[in-house]
Amino acid sequence: MINKKLYNGLEKYRKNFAESNLNTVSIVCFDYEIETAVKVFQDKFCAKIERILISPYFPRKNDISKYENIPVESLESNYDKDNLAVYIDFYEMVDNHWIATMNMIAQNRKGLYYFYTPADYKNGCMLTFPPLKSFYEAHKQEIDKVYSLLSSKKSKKVFLQRLKSLTEGDAGYLAYNGEMDYFPQELMPTVKKGAVIVDAGISSSIFELEKYTELIGEKGKIFAFEASPIECEKAKNIIATKPLLKNVELLCLGLWNKHEKLQMAVGNGGSSVLYPINGDAVECELVALDDFIKDNKINKLDYIKMDIESAEPNALRGAQKTIKKFKPDMAICIYHAPSHLWDIALYLNSLNIGYNFYIHHHSSTCCETVLYAVRPVFIKRVFNIVRNFLYDIWHLRIGTAIEKGINSIELKNKRVVVYGAGKHFESLLQNGVFKNINVVALSDRKFEKTSEYKGYTAIPPNEILNYKPDIIYIAMQEGMVAHAFLTEMFKEKMQKIKFINV
Repeated sequence: MINKKLYNGLEKYRKNFAESNLNTVSIVCFDYEIETAVKVFQDKFCAKIERILISPYFPRKNDISKYENIPVESLESNYDKDNLAVYIDFYEMVDNHWIATMNMIAQNRKGLYYFYTPADYKNGCMLTFPPLKSFYEAHKQEIDKVYSLLSSKKSKKVFLQRLKSLTEGDAGYLAYNGEMDYFPQELMPTVKKGAVIVDAGISSSIFELEKYTELIGEKGKIFAFEASPIECEKAKNIIATKPLLKNVELLCLGLWNKHEKLQMAVGNGGSSVLYPINGDAVECELVALDDFIKDNKINKLDYIKMDIESAEPNALRGAQKTIKKFKPDMAICIYHAPSHLWDIALYLNSLNIGYNFYIHHHSSTCCETVLYAVRPVFIKRVFNIVRNFLYDIWHLRIGTAIEKGINSIELKNKRVVVYGAGKHFESLLQNGVFKNINVVALSDRKFEKTSEYKGYTAIPPNEILNYKPDIIYIAMQEGMVAHAFLTEMFKEKMQKIKFINV
């Protein structure tokens, strides 16, 4: 059973960025960023800077003790300071030292710290994001089913923490335990000597390749897929300098549900064919894993890892025959879209392989939540299949317990404008999500003037503020994009309006 007190006792580590009041802060940055960081916090965030704390994860180039009369100290001796404000410039970042910094803070303190970046980060802030207040209510059946599938108490706890972070828009509920991505200690025996691995989404960071090579030995084989031609070229150059990676076959291809060439958005938040293309883009070639396995006469596959920026559901559907034939263990990222929390596990479960499912979280931000599908011994596989059958018949009473773990949000007395009138809106409408909500208007870019749609007053976006909403309910799959569009349109006028995104 779910621990009913799980969320009642959770400390809210970080306030929502939009509501945070900086006042006096201690900036966390690298020493080469001091001048820029100070300027950004003073000019953009109007903050009073109490001290500058230098992260130890990048070699210091100077040993100054003050900058413009602001004390410069070590982060390691200042974890207890109020209002730690982590400065991260995604456009100038060096490797991933900032991730190590964030993890270091998360492991050494409890309480508030913040995350700031000077540029508009394309995929949203990693600590705060628009809250999905009605997320559980809208997807209760799927969420309950996935909870029932998880094979450990630890996984169920992480699942609930992820669910809580999505409903609140706050990554502070996600606990980081120091595990490396894709390598949780209790699951690593699944990757053995001589194994054949598909590693999809390697970018130019090849740490996982080195680790997998160590585990599978000289007789193993890794098919490394990277859709971005830019990242693939970088990876190719790095692999060429690593003799131990001779069993890696690098493929400048992305995994998808069919063979196709698409434009890929590229940026600091990751490259994806599913992200809106608002800037740089490159053409990439995509293939179905089923076709690749067949065309290359591959007769063995033991492990699949996917971190492919929201393309995981399509790629898994393009690998259905392969998964059914070889029954590989898998590590699949489920943090790129809220619906991945249930979509991916339910799809893999529908293949009736009898997987044990685990969920681990590998960072101090909202990223790096991974679903592990591990094929158990025969008896346990039979048990899993029978358990799923019984669940579908009896609908185990898991939902009630989950509901008690999620804070309900009262909307009845609020003026709500729903933004988005597409298929996702219609699905929510059919499920009765708006039944007890005071929806004063429905807005979408396709509405050029005030009219009527599905029983609601339909208005163009520039009319939203005329309806004096308390809340804007974003009924779209790509909520981040809509949130950015609306906040850019109305700027400071939106400060007092809350956002909900399902």
